[in-house]
Amino acid sequence: MRLAAPAPPTTLRERGTPRPPASKRFDGMVAILGTAFAGGLYLDGWAHVHGHVDQSFFTPWHAVLYSGFLVLAAVVGVTARAGLRRGLALRESVPPGYELSLLGAAIFLVGGVADMAWHIVFGIEANVDALFSPTHLVLAIGGVLLASGPLRSAWRRADPGNEPAVMPWPAVLSVTAVLAVITFLLQIAHPLVNPQAAGSASDFRGFVFYQQALGVSGVVIQTAVVMGLVLLAARRFVLTFGTLTTILGLNAFGLSFLSRQVGGWGGGLSLVPAALVAGLLADTLYAALRGNRVRNGQLAFRLFAFGVPAIFYFVYFLSLLATTGIWWSIHLWLGSVAVAGITGWLLSYVAVPPAIPR
Repeated sequence: MRLAAPAPPTTLRERGTPRPPASKRFDGMVAILGTAFAGGLYLDGWAHVHGHVDQSFFTPWHAVLYSGFLVLAAVVGVTARAGLRRGLALRESVPPGYELSLLGAAIFLVGGVADMAWHIVFGIEANVDALFSPTHLVLAIGGVLLASGPLRSAWRRADPGNEPAVMPWPAVLSVTAVLAVITFLLQIAHPLVNPQAAGSASDFRGFVFYQQALGVSGVVIQTAVVMGLVLLAARRFVLTFGTLTTILGLNAFGLSFLSRQVGGWGGGLSLVPAALVAGLLADTLYAALRGNRVRNGQLAFRLFAFGVPAIFYFVYFLSLLATTGIWWSIHLWLGSVAVAGITGWLLSYVAVPPAIPR
């Protein structure tokens, strides 16, 4: 009786060969394309906010958004195709960290087709409906998975000599793109898009409680989103000076496209310098705490988690005071700064929980 020969190994794991990490050029290319893709999203959002869309799916703004997706997906897809042609399994056809990017491209493609059908059947969404439409949420999930590839790639790359790795710039752009998608969905409660504290109290007769409640809620929500990503990065990498300025500054610039403030572009762009100043101060705080082992020293890490949002919103409210004025009392706006810091502080316990006694 003749026994069949065992099947040859078909995956790198079966062959005992580790997958090589993505090249820095590949990470950089995907990061730049992911940032451009996020820019297309904000351009489409600007068109919706300022009334430049009609009841058609086929608009110039959708063309820019989906073109950005197609170029980004093509880069990941061509890489996967090359891996498949070498006999690799689908999950190993892309560099480590890009498996979910491949899945994200498929999700976004399905979501795009579904979104076109949704618009044909139910019409074009308006206002908050457009942000939380089921097909748009599917697109957002796919976009986040696709654009976050450089971050996962850097995360999984081995640290040289077991020393903490410096966060590479493609990972910084990747975090910025992920933040951009999330803040785009949550723009209805973003202090940079809708500065509820700006102006005169007489402008809000009868709505004071709701304006204040929405403003403070926005501070807490956006702090949780930003610090969730920042603390994740700070736990894994050493942040070079300028990292936080880049993340906060680019995000503020994108959000300025979505502003409905009186004066058009000036309403949103007027807060971008405040975000840049806050980013520089946050980078300075990180550099100062770095000597106290901000990655591993729990007290320094928690001070960092408190300080970044507190600095951001302190500078934000000072900027409003110097430009439009603030109708909130000092009790409320300064208390909101403290609440932002407390929110970051509490999140630090998720990132670095206290040791469990044994």
